[in-house]
Amino acid sequence: MTSINPESLQKHPHSRGLEKCLVGSVIILFITVAAACVCFFIVIQGMQLDREQKKDLAFGQNCAHLLGNTVLLKNVTMEWSSSKGMGQAFVGDQFSYDNDLHMLNTKAQGVFYLYLQMNVRCTGPRCKAAGRVTITVFNSDDGDRSVALECAIDIPTDSSTKPISKNCVSLVSVLEGNKIYAHLTFSGERDTDWQLDNTDFGIFLV
Repeated sequence: MTSINPESLQKHPHSRGLEKCLVGSVIILFITVAAACVCFFIVIQGMQLDREQKKDLAFGQNCAHLLGNTVLLKNVTMEWSSSKGMGQAFVGDQFSYDNDLHMLNTKAQGVFYLYLQMNVRCTGPRCKAAGRVTITVFNSDDGDRSVALECAIDIPTDSSTKPISKNCVSLVSVLEGNKIYAHLTFSGERDTDWQLDNTDFGIFLV
């Protein structure tokens, strides 16, 4: 029967050193790969954030949001607030608002999305007669104008005094230098206590 030398079962010091070296190399490789993955993830996230910031900046430049100043129901060109700090009003770099003519001048061209939120409310006892409130948004090019958006609210006879709201949207092709403005018309009793309330208008490039 062959005898086994106990010393042969013991690992040689050189073998233990080699194993330690291999384990250390694997750990270092794992740390390196993990660090590379983290760096790659950070770079990708940074690129996505940069793209989103540029997209938000471009969107902000290509849109405008105006708040209605006109409240009395009559036939008149709508007046708007456009200055920052006036509620949610703002005008992007691709637009300018003429406070005297109440027109939004465009500096870009393309297809634009228009939206209008109309609100009317009763402010007194004279709210029983029927009427129709219409806001028409015009797109004017060198004097030639076309209807870009029209929104109307019908006030029924003996209606309740609850506020009435309506949202309208449209797409319109706009050229650089075009002028966007809105006209209010009202058909009904002249002495009415119905008024516009928190009406706003917006436009942005799509």
